Amino acid sequence: MWAAAKPEAAGERTPTATRGAEMPASFINDPAHWRQRAEEARTIAEQMSDPNSKDAMLRIAKDYERLAERAEQRGKGSGQET
Repeated sequence: MWAAAKPEAAGERTPTATRGAEMPASFINDPAHWRQRAEEARTIAEQMSDPNSKDAMLRIAKDYERLAERAEQRGKGSGQET
């Protein structure tokens, strides 16, 4: 009987929920990680010429900044979610 090939072996990716935790929990609680992602998004936005795309990327950067703030709150033991 032939065994089914793993999706990774076939060059396909499985959804994150079924792959397990590829992003360690430490990233989720690391404000520096989210601030780096925000900076990357702002850098990409600077290179965009389409106003709608640029605005969307800047919104993503703001969302990353909010994630950084929430990670800081968790690190301080604050249960207050914004």
